[in-house]
Amino acid sequence: MLVDWVALVATVVLGSVGLYLGNSYRRRSQVDLASARRDSYAELWEITGLAAPTRLRPGGHGVLTLEEREFLYRRMTAWYYRNGNGMLLSKDTRSLYLKVKYNLNCADCDLKPGGKGLLRSFPESMDNLDARGCLSIRQLSLLRTQMKSDLAVFGRIYSAGLRNHERRLLQDSLSPLWELKRPWRYSSYGQAKSEDCLG
Repeated sequence: MLVDWVALVATVVLGSVGLYLGNSYRRRSQVDLASARRDSYAELWEITGLAAPTRLRPGGHGVLTLEEREFLYRRMTAWYYRNGNGMLLSKDTRSLYLKVKYNLNCADCDLKPGGKGLLRSFPESMDNLDARGCLSIRQLSLLRTQMKSDLAVFGRIYSAGLRNHERRLLQDSLSPLWELKRPWRYSSYGQAKSEDCLG
C-alpha cells in the first residue's frame, strides 16, 4: 500500500515537472520567435518606407512610379529569403505579403483580387500607372498594419477607413475572423479624401 502511494506521488511529481518544463520551453520559444519577428519586421518596415502614405498628401512625393514599384518588389523578395525572414511571417501576414508584393509589378489584369476591374475604383482622371502607384501605397500600408498586429502593436489604421477593394484584399488574405481581430475590428468603410487619390 505504501509502495502504491509512493509510486502515485512520484508519478504526479514527474508529470508536474514535465508539464512545467514543456510549458517553459513553449514560452521561451514564443519569446524567441517574437524577438526574431520584431527584428525581421523592422527591416521590412524600413524597406516599405518608400511607400509611406504621406506621399499622397499635398506636398508629398505623389504615387509610386513603375520604377519604384519594381525596386520595392526586388527588395521585398530579397528580404523574404534573407536570413529566413519569410519563415517568421504569420500565416495571415504571409498571405497578405505575397499578394501585395505580387501586385507591385504584375499585369493590370492579374491584380489580386479583382484584376483590372480593381483600377476602376480610382478616379477617372488617373491613368493606370498612377492608380497602380496609389494602390501599392495603400496596400503596403495595410501590410504594415497587419505586421503591427502580429507584434501586438496596435494603432489607428492610416486611412479614414477601408475602401471596398482594400476590404476584399483582406478578406482574400486573412483568416475568416479577421474583422473581429485587432487592428481590423475598428475599421470601417472610409470616404475618399481629396489628398489620398482614392475614389
